[in-house]
Amino acid sequence: MELLQQALLTLSAGASAVWVGRYWHHADGQTQPPLFCAMLALLLATGAGASASAQLMGVDSGDARDWLERATYQLGLPLAAVACLSLARGWRWSRSTWGRLVLGLCAFFELARLLDWSTPYALGLGLASALVVLFAGLQRPGATTLGPALVAAVLLLGTLPFAGSPLAAWQALLLAIASPLLAWLVSLPPAPPRDQPQVG
Repeated sequence: MELLQQALLTLSAGASAVWVGRYWHHADGQTQPPLFCAMLALLLATGAGASASAQLMGVDSGDARDWLERATYQLGLPLAAVACLSLARGWRWSRSTWGRLVLGLCAFFELARLLDWSTPYALGLGLASALVVLFAGLQRPGATTLGPALVAAVLLLGTLPFAGSPLAAWQALLLAIASPLLAWLVSLPPAPPRDQPQVG
């Protein structure tokens, strides 16, 4: 069953990354960075599913599975959540700002690993990411995005590393279902520009 879940994650996240990549290729210069960040998140999830599938089939993947899984939840999903919110709010951040965001998350990712804080860090970051996705769904007019955003947020909450979580065994499946929802949210037309944080 675990192998099936990981295979589904690989296919779902991979197809979602291709879907976002099509929009990224034709997007304008200010829309490309958040789409790229979302695509990066989906590619990390694809890699995590593929490395786990290979390991379950007896292929020695070394530490790749563990690293890709941690990178997916501590780097990829937060980036996808911020991308959803920035597009829903109509924020236009520069490429350098997105670059600093990626580098900052990478730095905290490594710091949490070195200090052995990966689990509490992943828990806090995962909770924040789910709430940001839900908030992004509330920013667009009408109810068409709220449902998918709510489902995606609930699925992301289900993947949190709670001690004794009954959903721990279904983490890959939950992420596989959430991946196309996140891809759909970021592929919606960007909202008109609004007042935005002055982040450079």
